[in-house]
Amino acid sequence: MRKTKENSVKKQESSGTLMILFMAIINIVLGIVMLTVEQIQLKNLCYIFTAFLVIFGVGLIVKYFLTESYKNINQYGFSVGILLILLGMCALLKTDELAKNFSVLLGIWLLVSAIIKLQYALDLKALEDFVWAVLLAVAAVMAVCAVLIIVNPFPNNTHLTYFTYIVLIIDGAFSLFATAYLAFRIRKYDKAMEKLETDLQRIRPEDVEEQEVSSCMDTDEIKDDAAENVEQDGNKSVEEENNL
Repeated sequence: MRKTKENSVKKQESSGTLMILFMAIINIVLGIVMLTVEQIQLKNLCYIFTAFLVIFGVGLIVKYFLTESYKNINQYGFSVGILLILLGMCALLKTDELAKNFSVLLGIWLLVSAIIKLQYALDLKALEDFVWAVLLAVAAVMAVCAVLIIVNPFPNNTHLTYFTYIVLIIDGAFSLFATAYLAFRIRKYDKAMEKLETDLQRIRPEDVEEQEVSSCMDTDEIKDDAAENVEQDGNKSVEEENNL
């Protein structure tokens, strides 16, 4: 029962990691396309985005039932899939508004991504990994960039557009590194804990008893030595008094 629950949690974490890696790749591709292809229209891009939400939501629901995830707890594939489908359908009806506020939406997404990486930094700190400070600093910078995209302090939209897509590419590349590195460190930590647990299980009760007996004998010897030292000091004091 315990192994089944642990496997379910590991599968869920693995799926979340793959999803974040996939979104990081989309960030990189989107940023490069928007910087290099001038003919592309934001409205068409919004159509592609909404279609992706619907397809991805349907995929999550299908996977939820095919893998029988409903038999396990803490499985949210069905609810997340429904949410993505509804968001995709609502966005499809408001494509023009999405196109007008596309930079703001990207800024919000980049802010969420930066907050996720802040949590990654804290996770690495808990694992006592020195990389956590670097990750924290970069995530803070990305959060500031996301806020700048949202508030738009730039003199014209051209500067905002280039800044947004460059930050999108950097965030995608950084997300790939951060997610992959954290997954690697967690896997390494889990293996170390499994090895420690295995070593503890191999310890025989007889060995524990022998260690306890040995420690008790060592304690008795220390007490005897202390008593002898006290007795010797007392005898020396008596001899000194007699001499006086």
